[in-house]
Amino acid sequence: MGLYEIAKIAVGVIIFIIGALMFFAPKVCMKKSEREIEYAVKDTKKRGIVLMVIGALLAVVLLALPFVAGLMA
Repeated sequence: MGLYEIAKIAVGVIIFIIGALMFFAPKVCMKKSEREIEYAVKDTKKRGIVLMVIGALLAVVLLALPFVAGLMA
């Protein structure tokens, strides 16, 4: 596994970490003017969950892709 493959997987992990930050600390990720609006905080948490799912799926798919391609060759 080369550096390019590791970098692709790292992108998925970074997306997951950003989503986790948005879910567990939504007020840190928001503008100061929107931190007190309850529905904006809930929206940020929902977006954090979506980013965590997308990041995890991306990392798993990019990790498994070389192995699947190797089996098909």
